[in-house]
Amino acid sequence: MKFIEHSNSVYKSNKKFISPKQKKIRRIILELSIFVVILSILLGILSEVIQSNNTLSSLKKSHRLSGYGEYKIAYAVSGIGDNLVLFESDIGETLLEWNPIVRDAISGVKMLYYDRFGYGGSEKYKDKTSVDTQVDVLNNLIINTGYDGKQILVSEGYGSLIHMEYLDKYKDKVGGVIFINPTIFNHSGINNSEKIKNEVLGMYFKLIATLNIPKLLDKFSCLDNRFIDLYKESAISRNLDNYLSRMMSRDYYNTVYNEVKIRDKYLSNIDLSKFGTYDLPVIVIESESNRNSEYERMLKSHFSNLEIIYFETIDDFTYNHSDYLKNLIKNMNSRLVEYN
Repeated sequence: MKFIEHSNSVYKSNKKFISPKQKKIRRIILELSIFVVILSILLGILSEVIQSNNTLSSLKKSHRLSGYGEYKIAYAVSGIGDNLVLFESDIGETLLEWNPIVRDAISGVKMLYYDRFGYGGSEKYKDKTSVDTQVDVLNNLIINTGYDGKQILVSEGYGSLIHMEYLDKYKDKVGGVIFINPTIFNHSGINNSEKIKNEVLGMYFKLIATLNIPKLLDKFSCLDNRFIDLYKESAISRNLDNYLSRMMSRDYYNTVYNEVKIRDKYLSNIDLSKFGTYDLPVIVIESESNRNSEYERMLKSHFSNLEIIYFETIDDFTYNHSDYLKNLIKNMNSRLVEYN
């Protein structure tokens, strides 16, 4: 029983008495817990950096490398021929996206495919990046490799931004284009809620990468990256394990986050009328969900020699329709040979 101050009544206290010694022990336990958490984070960051550097070193040793200033970019070449096929991947993809196409030679063409900075065997580009920078990197890669001949541009999604700007700048080099789900034409814009969602998602991925837990999340099937799942199931490469490891690194998630921001900024300011009209053969592979007359008129206003091919779904197109895409490349090359 305890008297209430300034009162004649009493009340029963349920509060448990904690001695100064117990308080001290609890404080020590709390401080130790915080220390362990901070130490784990620091060790995780250190481990991630070491592992990422080791993975990158292994990938660089197994690829051809081209220089861009102080940075190295990893690329590969397949096939023999007078004309050159240039592949450009979607956001989050690597040169393994083109794995089903380049495994077998396509008669009459060389095929050049590479990892953009921050992906696969290419170093992280620490300066500010833009679509113009990526166009310059691609052109620099072609110059460094020394490959001549007419170019066939093949891109998916985000890659269409790079290839359309490249076509506009170096149209005399290009003989034909194949766009797969071209973001530059079919992007419907992004609202404020999507912007916030992208920002939160980007910060989340940057956080888990910094704490070195993507591999742990992947083991429990909690890491939502469909490209990792796709590569595990379908990619055939002696570097597959290293690619999967790099796709769980801080560099990878920072690059994805940055390219999403680059895409949204680019598309919010783009004026498609600047591109004019091109008379070279162009094939656009689209989803049935994007079929409409206004969209087709817009495409035809830019490409006088246009073919639009619709599929029910174009998800993971290079894996699900690899033979079809190889035939398109082969046929386009035959048209270029006849024309020349």
